[in-house]
Amino acid sequence: MIFTMRKTVVLSLALLLGCAGLPGCSARGRYASQDRQAVDHYAQAKKLQTSGDLDAALAEFKKAIAANPSLASAHAAMGDIYRKKNDLPAATLSYEEAVKHNPENFRNNYNCGYLHQTLAQTERALSAVKDHLVRAIELYAQARQLRPDDYGTLINLGVCYFRLGQYDQAEGTFKAAIAVDPYPAHAYTNLGAIYDAQGAAYEAVTMYRQSLERDGHQPEVLMNLAAVYVRQGKFAAALRDYQTAQSMLEEPAPALERLGYCYYHMGLYERAEDYYNQALEHQPRNAEAHCGLGIVYMTYFVLDRSRQDCRDKGLAEWKLSLEINPEQPTLAGLVDKYTPQATTAKSASSN
Repeated sequence: MIFTMRKTVVLSLALLLGCAGLPGCSARGRYASQDRQAVDHYAQAKKLQTSGDLDAALAEFKKAIAANPSLASAHAAMGDIYRKKNDLPAATLSYEEAVKHNPENFRNNYNCGYLHQTLAQTERALSAVKDHLVRAIELYAQARQLRPDDYGTLINLGVCYFRLGQYDQAEGTFKAAIAVDPYPAHAYTNLGAIYDAQGAAYEAVTMYRQSLERDGHQPEVLMNLAAVYVRQGKFAAALRDYQTAQSMLEEPAPALERLGYCYYHMGLYERAEDYYNQALEHQPRNAEAHCGLGIVYMTYFVLDRSRQDCRDKGLAEWKLSLEINPEQPTLAGLVDKYTPQATTAKSASSN
């Protein structure tokens, strides 16, 4: 888990500047008239936006922009409305225009960066994800120049670096966030994720623990910490954190499944069976829990070949797991290996 600062995108308010010109100049007079029209439409749009009539407000903001295309505050306000209407692509385009016309405005850069970062989470094509993250980094970097000590900018910038696999830049940015404010948990959580991704178990555990010292109610961090212990074979330590996470999670199935996994590897098969079943009570289509429960049943069969009922139950659980998640080639191989017809055919061919 990598933590993003989910700030509410804030309004970008800029001064509406008129065009100072020489009296009697017709061109200047035309520009001044356009500016007055832009101001009038903008003021009307803000009233409509405040009253909640967003469609009418959008129409007025568009008229303001038609009169003065460089009106960054109108572009930014349209971005806010599109975001509220959950039209993130349109919101992003509006904020891009706001940044284009007022690149020295912190909020324009931050909001546009946040929207690109959010869109990256919705894309499936890796090239599109990368494009959004690269652009978010550019925008956050500009925001950072404008406000070097903004904690949220540093956190989100670090997250974008992390998602692109640029771990050194991410680490430096999170450490800069800690230098700004050492008390929130976010930067420590994310440093833990960086070290975890690089296989630096000791450093990952240290950062996750520091995060939990600052905020003990973080079930996802507890799950991450327990996973590090599992990879180290420290199942007893992992149990403690999975149990704590389970008590905090609204959906406890992932923690229950992991508890089953730990108990299985500790040789406590009946307890593993119990926790896998508990996970499936909460989440019947949990592929990992079906797989784990199948392993428990098949272990009973391997230990006592007379328990063919356990073999059959194990195969049934594995097939359910594959039905939910077909991308498990190792499990598919186990199904082939333990299916009775396959076993009989192999015995006949060997003879």
